[in-house]
Amino acid sequence: MFSSKGYLERVKYQEYTIILEPFGSFICSYVIRGDSYLASKRLIKLTDEIKSSPLYADFEEIKNSGLVTLDYDRMKDMIVEIF
Repeated sequence: MFSSKGYLERVKYQEYTIILEPFGSFICSYVIRGDSYLASKRLIKLTDEIKSSPLYADFEEIKNSGLVTLDYDRMKDMIVEIF
């Protein structure tokens, strides 16, 4: 359990780093091995893309209704393009 001001950005576990990026009322995470600087930039770009796309409304709908109606193909395309 963590208690702090702000939010947790990175967690280091053995050779892995977990990067956390809040966007709206959500948190996106990315688990990597190696340097986290470029991975962090990519994760920020992904969350920025999601926030400015129709996918963000899908996330809000899931949060409010509990029903999963996410367009996985659009999400996959976005992830492949950025990563």
